Amino acid sequence: MTLAAALRASERVQFVSGETKNDGKARAIAGFNTPLYPEVLITTGVLAEGVDLHRSCRRVIHHDLPWNPAKLEQRTGRVDRIGSLSSRLRQELGSVATSAVDVGMPYVAGTYDETIFERVLARRREFRCILGNRPEWERDELTADEAPAWPEGVVESLQVQLGPA
Repeated sequence: MTLAAALRASERVQFVSGETKNDGKARAIAGFNTPLYPEVLITTGVLAEGVDLHRSCRRVIHHDLPWNPAKLEQRTGRVDRIGSLSSRLRQELGSVATSAVDVGMPYVAGTYDETIFERVLARRREFRCILGNRPEWERDELTADEAPAWPEGVVESLQVQLGPA
């Protein structure tokens, strides 16, 4: 599938699943990686790995949240990489706030989806802390007074050292 053929498709929203033929997948990916069409690409796990979707996109909406936070990172990684729209905007604008990848995880309150949402975010916070990131709380707007006071050295003792000793 050529880029020209992908651009001729004027569908603003495209759906790709395991039933989509290879040329349809290629056309959707090629078109999505331009600032033209499709503007929205809805996909199942078929495009979760090994596909670059970053050239003209910086928004990801996760429906059907997985229990494993690594799956969320993998999905978001389709648009959050070197040479992505967000990294180019960051270089041009010099602001992370106006160029970050926007990630949405909608759910209906009071349903099983809310339980999965809360649990997957808690697990993601735990994994990131173990891998060396600063501790994350339930929301980013915590003030210094609201953040729990951790005894000195606790966070460092919980982190895993992955490099050579």
